[in-house]
Amino acid sequence: MDHATDRRDLVRAILEGIAMTTAILLDEAARLIPLGQSVSIDGGLSQSKSFARMLASASNRTIVVPRMHELTAAGLAGLCGLDMSRTLHGPLSFEPGGMLTPADRVTFEDALGRARGWRR
Repeated sequence: MDHATDRRDLVRAILEGIAMTTAILLDEAARLIPLGQSVSIDGGLSQSKSFARMLASASNRTIVVPRMHELTAAGLAGLCGLDMSRTLHGPLSFEPGGMLTPADRVTFEDALGRARGWRR
C-alpha cells in the first residue's frame, strides 16, 4: 500500500483474498471427496461478476452462478409451495481465465504464512 492506494484497490484485495481462501478450501475438500470441475455459488457475493471470475481463476474451476442468488430463500419458498420455476432459470458460468494466476496463489499463501501469529 502507498499514497495512491484507493478504495477500489482495497475492495479488489478483499475479493482476491476471499477467492484465494475459497480456492484453498476447495482444494482441501477435494482431498476428502471428489469434486467436479464446476462449483456453484450463491448468496450476496455471487452477484459480483468480478468475484466469480477471480474465483474461477483461483480455483481453476468453472464457477456457476444461478440467476436467483439467494438459493436458500428460494428453497424455503419452494417448500412453502410457491412455484419457483420462473425464478431459477439460466445460470451464468465463469471459466478460469487467468485473472488470478498460480503465481498469485503462491504470493497469497506466502503472505498468509507471514501474517499468522502477528498479533499476540
